[in-house]
Amino acid sequence: MNILGLSGGIKIGNQDGAAALVVDGELVAAAEEERFLGIKFANGQLPRQAITFCLKQAGLDVRDLDAVVGLGRRGRVPGRPRGGILPTRIHDS
Repeated sequence: MNILGLSGGIKIGNQDGAAALVVDGELVAAAEEERFLGIKFANGQLPRQAITFCLKQAGLDVRDLDAVVGLGRRGRVPGRPRGGILPTRIHDS
């Protein structure tokens, strides 16, 4: 299974946009967008170049992804303290 994870940078004010790619349970690539843009924290920047880097490292295309996930809304997870972050599935092919 090929899973691309995204964090930060997706909304204005969020910083440190990044992408990570897990293939069959193994982390194969991860990168922060600021490394490509040369802008510290890269506020509000969707990590496009980090995504491209991760896919190239694994020799994959976006069509090869089984899921793209990111941080979800804050909410309560049964059996866990309040205020935890729930994952949200953005794309599932």
